[in-house]
Amino acid sequence: MVIVIGGQKGGSGKTTIATNIATMCVIENRNILLYDLDPQRTTTLWAYRRDEDQSLPRVDSIQKVLNGQTIQDGEVIVDELRNLQSEYRDIIVDAGGINNEALRAALLLADLAIFPIIPSEFDMWTFETLNNLVANLQSCSRTLNAKVLINRVSTNPATAKKEIEDCDGFLSGFDHLTRFDSFLSERIAVRRASGKGMATVEYKPPDLKAIKEFESVYKEVFNVQ
Repeated sequence: MVIVIGGQKGGSGKTTIATNIATMCVIENRNILLYDLDPQRTTTLWAYRRDEDQSLPRVDSIQKVLNGQTIQDGEVIVDELRNLQSEYRDIIVDAGGINNEALRAALLLADLAIFPIIPSEFDMWTFETLNNLVANLQSCSRTLNAKVLINRVSTNPATAKKEIEDCDGFLSGFDHLTRFDSFLSERIAVRRASGKGMATVEYKPPDLKAIKEFESVYKEVFNVQ
């Protein structure tokens, strides 16, 4: 399964989601590869930090960015991802912005595209661009399923309910995007775990609510119970 995590705006939590899903795959003995196409290289830096702690299970990763630029063009990326599919059960691609050729190339092979957004109008205004991108790509890829994942939702139940309702209102006008039933809240443990090269499920002391949210996302991604 090829999962591409991308979006138009930065700060939506792409890398946090990519690294958490990848680590949970490793814990569940799924043969997984993290494929970093984002010029920010955050996934690669996370992997370096993780490798420093020998007590943590290794998460295989490949970096495709040098000096802020992807080092291969779209056609080469498609060919490499296709070849890597024979070696890995799952490939999680941390991609750059909408106008990035590498993102578009990866989406051609994607089974699932995850577009994280934070619950703000600035982020939700990007739905039209994302919807148009997916509409164009679906004519080339019969398998592409594109879903919005709301991230950094308020931990206040009433505020969270309003944020999710607002997102659903924005999404209702777009035919090529759906929303994860799951969502992720703004939690300190998530940030601290990422800074240590860890996933939220590995962080001590455990934040049980944060763990439950990531487990819910994981189950939805892979359609498992």
